Amino acid sequence: PAERPGRERPEGLAPAPVPLTPTQRGFLLAEALAPGATSSWLTRLRLRGHLDGDRFQRAVDTLVARHAMLRTVFPAGARPAVQQELPSSLRLPVDFETVTGPEQVEERVAAERARRFEPWAWPLLRLRVLTVAPDEHVLVVHAHHIIGDGYSAALLIRELTTVYDTLTDGGEPAPAPPRSTFHDHARRLAERTEAAAGTGADPGGRWARLGAPYTPPALSARTATAGGPVRAVDARTLFHTRGFTLGTGQVAALRRLAAARGGSGLHAPVLTAYYRALAAVTGRG
Repeated sequence: PAERPGRERPEGLAPAPVPLTPTQRGFLLAEALAPGATSSWLTRLRLRGHLDGDRFQRAVDTLVARHAMLRTVFPAGARPAVQQELPSSLRLPVDFETVTGPEQVEERVAAERARRFEPWAWPLLRLRVLTVAPDEHVLVVHAHHIIGDGYSAALLIRELTTVYDTLTDGGEPAPAPPRSTFHDHARRLAERTEAAAGTGADPGGRWARLGAPYTPPALSARTATAGGPVRAVDARTLFHTRGFTLGTGQVAALRRLAAARGGSGLHAPVLTAYYRALAAVTGRG
């Protein structure tokens, strides 16, 4: 996604490199240990109806200009490793091809799945449109996991179809700037890490904790009878899997919380609640 509103950049000035998140560093480490290992995701969608190739390309151009992660590379040899945003004028060409039937679709998908990405070489996203019939097409989306995941794919496709529909209706897409971007998220993580490692945060103690042997938490529970002392109980009687359904009001409140914190989905608040529950059960932060 693009620069955060309010974070203006002088025209002609290249964006500053952005720190990596721990997950992104993990992908680069995996690439260094096993070049070409599976670190990408691929999805395909069936599109029905007439598809205008030029209009579809314009929709893709709009998304590439809006979302910096679609224009991001990871320069080889940079120490520390960083991610670098490329100019918004970049054009990601869509590969259009007419095929004879489902068998050729499967062949093209298998061939695309076998292609690899180099984190330092743009693009890290490829789009192919396979036309089976005048009103039947298969969109193949293939990307490196370091720039997005399956949830990102859902958002990307939703926005792509919205922009395409706007162009089809004769309008000019003018999507609002994202409230926050992945690059913003990476910067915030780096700032927190630096603050935690500062002189006022006992960096020696921090490194000692990081280097200590890992001890799995004991998922035990304690309970008390009315008026009696707290006693340990068999965890097997208290820990189990249970499904539950959140009410519409709770879901709406979670969405508002996520939006207020600069997010766009329920993943972060739900995961936070899960972590808090684990902390309460294990007694560990």
